[in-house]
Amino acid sequence: MVHTACSSMTSIACKNSTSALNASCARIVCHVLRDHGRNDFAGPRFMVRIAALAMHPLDTANRLGELKDAFGIGLCNITKCCTEVCPEDIHITDNAIIPLKERVAGAFYDPIAWVWRFVRGKKAGERQAD
Repeated sequence: MVHTACSSMTSIACKNSTSALNASCARIVCHVLRDHGRNDFAGPRFMVRIAALAMHPLDTANRLGELKDAFGIGLCNITKCCTEVCPEDIHITDNAIIPLKERVAGAFYDPIAWVWRFVRGKKAGERQAD
């Protein structure tokens, strides 16, 4: 069932659109971008790309600070509108946005992690060396 925030003619049009329009469907139905006019949220498609990079075993870049500050990962409130209209059946929310939000929350908002970083002398968002 489509969430009430996403149930609109836009969702139906995206699901039935041609492949040329499919790439922008998730961005069109994203209420953070559409209703709130937020320019500090990167959008669902970008979050999928960042998640693919962040979860790659050879990736060593730390993007948590940028996800939190520049790309606005915290603005997504997980309504799954982007997942509902994805013509490729990519579970954008479950496989990209939620894991990224969990990583940001663990790095910046976990009080136990704060104490551990303080003891070890590390900054929030730093990767641990293996």
